Amino acid sequence: INVTVRIFTSLKKIVTIPDIMTEIRIITGVAICRQDSPVKRSKKGRDVVDLDVRYYPDHMELFDYLETLGKVIKKIKGVDIVRVIKVDGQDVSQITDKKFIY
Repeated sequence: INVTVRIFTSLKKIVTIPDIMTEIRIITGVAICRQDSPVKRSKKGRDVVDLDVRYYPDHMELFDYLETLGKVIKKIKGVDIVRVIKVDGQDVSQITDKKFIY
């Protein structure tokens, strides 16, 4: 399953995007984590980047895993906000009314 997450980094610039990606790669079930687009700077000064996270869930329903994935990524040092925006190329809003923002 391919999930696109949008990451908003801390204003303190404690860690870099590659550091965050390395942390995501060690999450259970994650096979690949790659940068999907160039890093953008938000009006508030945060770095914003879309990452493709490919994973193989083990005995977990899709929405349960998205919830877990979002919460685990949010705990990574330097990450302020995580937003799941696509699942297998389809906007999350087309799949469910639930918003996966952490």
